[in-house]
Amino acid sequence: MTLKELAYEMFELARKNIVDDDFLDLRLIKQLIIDQRQIAVANSMNKGSNSSVGMVQYGTGSGHEEWDNFTQQLTVPIEEVTHVTSGGDCYDNKQLWVSTNEFPETIIVGRRPGIIRVIANVPDLYLYKPSIIFSGYDRAMFVGNGKFNSNQIVSFIKDGHIYVSGKHEDTVLEITSLTIEAILADPTDDDNFNEDTDEFPIGKNWPYMQKDILEKIIFKSKSIEDKINNSTNDN
Repeated sequence: MTLKELAYEMFELARKNIVDDDFLDLRLIKQLIIDQRQIAVANSMNKGSNSSVGMVQYGTGSGHEEWDNFTQQLTVPIEEVTHVTSGGDCYDNKQLWVSTNEFPETIIVGRRPGIIRVIANVPDLYLYKPSIIFSGYDRAMFVGNGKFNSNQIVSFIKDGHIYVSGKHEDTVLEITSLTIEAILADPTDDDNFNEDTDEFPIGKNWPYMQKDILEKIIFKSKSIEDKINNSTNDN
C-alpha cells in the first residue's frame, strides 16, 4: 500500500471514534504513520541484536531476509575530493569521494546506520564495478594499507555525507555515483519517493501499528479541539 492509502485507511478508522472530523488532517496522519514506522522497523530489525527492554515489539520479521521489505534504492552523486599520488607506501593512488548532498537519516541497526548495499557506478559500462564495503570512519582511514586489503574500497557516513575511500596501485578509479540500498528513517526523504504511487516500505508491521497510530490521532485531535474551544471561550 502507498502512504496515501495508509493515511486514508487511518482517517476512516479515526472518523468512527471522533464526532467532529474537521480536526483530522491527512498531513498529520501521514507524519504519525512515518514516525510509528520508524519505531516499528527499528524494533523489528534490532530484535536479538540488542536489549529491547521497555520497547514495544512490532511485526514478525527480524532477520536479514526481511530487511528488503524496508529498503529503498537511492542514486547518490559523488565527487572526488582527494587524489594523492605521492608514491609513499601508504598513499599510492589514494582516492576519496564525497556525496554532493547530505544522505537522509537511516534506521540504526545495532550501532550502525541501516545501509544494506553500496554499489559504484562508473562511466564505462564494460568496466568491472568494484565492490564497496560500508563501514565506519575509523576503518576507512586505514583502507588499502594492509597486505590483504590493498584493493578494498570502503564507504562511510561522516557529517551527514556518504564518503568513499580506496587505494588502487595500478588503476585510478572514476566513480560518478553510488547506488545505495538503505532503510531510511523517513521514506519520503528520498526525493524520488512518490507517496501517492510508491509502495510504503513497511513490511508486515502495518497491522501492529494501527492501534498506536489511532490513539495518537485521537489524542492530537482532542488537543486541537480543546485549543479551539478555549480560544472561542476566551472571546
